[in-house]
Amino acid sequence: MVVLLLLSMGCQADQRPQAIESHDVCTSCKMAISELRYAAQLVDKDGNAFKFDDIGCMLRYLREHGLPQRRVYVMDFINQQWLQAESAVLVKSDAIKSPMASALAAFRDQPAAQQFVKKNSGQVMSFSELMNREAAATQARRRP
Repeated sequence: MVVLLLLSMGCQADQRPQAIESHDVCTSCKMAISELRYAAQLVDKDGNAFKFDDIGCMLRYLREHGLPQRRVYVMDFINQQWLQAESAVLVKSDAIKSPMASALAAFRDQPAAQQFVKKNSGQVMSFSELMNREAAATQARRRP
């Protein structure tokens, strides 16, 4: 039984984010990923990484492809380190000049996000709030 448990653990794919390499392009828009502070990444259950140059591109890809059983990562706007999207704090602001104009950036915590908004204005939200807004917008676009 212990052997079976160890074998099943060994078969699970690594769902950690991969580093952005100089040759990487956005899975959605095919632009080079040149501004790391706006990057996002999906890692599926098999460990395949889908890299994006803008959080908005990742949202578009999720809307079109779904990808159940995936992990979602966003780059911290300040420290440029990967954060699990569910624990990140997102800001939507006209002051954020992201590559595909989503105006979205991720921050490691509420104080960092609030500090940005205090200086630049904008709206603070969680990843689940952002996903709910995306779902509502998608539904609204489908209505005749």
